[in-house]
Amino acid sequence: MMELLRRGIALTCLLSAIACALAPQPALLRFGAIDFAERQKDSWFEDERKMPLEDFIARETKDRLIALQGASWTDFFSRFEAAVSGEMADWQNRLNVGWSAGTMVYFRPDEPWARDIAPSLSDDHPFSYLALAGPAGARYLTVTWSRPKDMLDDAPPGLLYPWRSYSVWLALIGLAAYILLPRRKRDPEALVYSTVRAVVLPDIVGLFLAGFFFALPFWIVPANAPDPNVLNPDGGWLILTVVMWAFAAAGVVILAIAARYAAFSILPGSDAVAVTTWLSAARYPYADMQQVRPYVRRVSKGWIGLGVLASLLNWRAAAPTLMLASSESRGIEVVLRDGRKWRVAIDALEGLDRLLNTLRAKGVEIDPALQH
Repeated sequence: MMELLRRGIALTCLLSAIACALAPQPALLRFGAIDFAERQKDSWFEDERKMPLEDFIARETKDRLIALQGASWTDFFSRFEAAVSGEMADWQNRLNVGWSAGTMVYFRPDEPWARDIAPSLSDDHPFSYLALAGPAGARYLTVTWSRPKDMLDDAPPGLLYPWRSYSVWLALIGLAAYILLPRRKRDPEALVYSTVRAVVLPDIVGLFLAGFFFALPFWIVPANAPDPNVLNPDGGWLILTVVMWAFAAAGVVILAIAARYAAFSILPGSDAVAVTTWLSAARYPYADMQQVRPYVRRVSKGWIGLGVLASLLNWRAAAPTLMLASSESRGIEVVLRDGRKWRVAIDALEGLDRLLNTLRAKGVEIDPALQH
């Protein structure tokens, strides 16, 4: 069970790290500057260019104006101007990135200032102007209710991905558990699977597949859906997530197989073979064995069908699907005289010839296909 626990902790930490790194904030408020005089000057329409500035502002802000007052909002406007001028270090992590970097600031809807106006904004009414009256005349800003699909290349990562800082620690915890949890001690004469070929490499492949398909909805849904929740049933996004995560189960299966190989050992004795698995230990006397023959195990059609479906939804799933469809494992099947059977996969099993020679010497029939 220790091998299952090792991989269970590593997988849980990996998937948690991916979710923390890729799950975005559902929405942010983006504040930007607005110069109505400049906008009026650049207007395409002559009547707008000639009208009084106050009338132009009234036309532009009709039904989209939030009037503000108080020292708190005066402070906010001053902070905004200092931030976009690079003079306010506390707000530098709020500035937008990308081609227009440093011209806008972002706030979560539940933060000070933002929570006062967030109820006035929504997906159906995402944009408004803010007006702050003052002795020298009104000052204006724009505010936009922004979903991840509209700001993936613009919002500051620290606000857009609020849990990303935890992902590195989760990944390190998973790696530490995989390396440091104790491993079963084996008899030096026991037959075991190659650590690199049967354990480490499958673990890497299993973690990659599970992590890749688990991460796909976090890449696809926020970039395309108004609601970035990967479990959102609207628009069919939940179906995409279920299919991707179901295909990620192929990686979990590979990890389980690697755990079984890591815990497995065969110890030929004087009168019996001792077989240790991840769940139990068994002893098979040579006198009870009748025949040893080969067998081939292939991936079930259900997994292949699921892979084809995933490939239709996302072409990145095609390569792993082809790999699964063409994969197979070889093994030996030991038939007991009472009709029972036990199987051993022989790919990457070290010492197979020694086992077969021992069984042959004890009078067990060896299928000609296994003769060397």
